Formats: sequence, C-alpha cells, structure tokens
Amino acid sequence: ERKRGKVTNQQIISALLLDSSEQSELVTLVNRIINNGIVVLEVHDVLLIAEQQIPPYNTESAVKTRLGV
Repeated sequence: ERKRGKVTNQQIISALLLDSSEQSELVTLVNRIINNGIVVLEVHDVLLIAEQQIPPYNTESAVKTRLGV
C-alpha cells in the first residue's frame, strides 16, 4: 500500500510503534520496493518463511540480509 501511495511511512511507523532502528529498516525496504530493487512477492515469501522459522530465514539477521535492510 505504501508503493501505491495509500499510506505514508509515518503512518506505518506510528501504527507499528517502530523504534529508530526499525524505522530506518522500514524506509530502506520501502525504497527498495518502490525503486524495484526487490519485488513485493519476494518480500512476502521471505516473511512467510521467516514467520514459520524455516531455514534459511529462521534468524533475524538472515531475513534482514535477504531483504537488504
């Protein structure tokens, strides 16, 4: 929805109560999506795998590395 202009980064940050590090990661990820550096479906797939703690995305650092944040 951010890419489509339906919400702003600040709305997301406020709704999720993100700390400064998380805010930076959000902005980086959103910019990668907007600039076609990563496809939204890739992000979705990685997060689904990570949610279930399935290797190779069973650690926070692996997920962040894959998403480029």
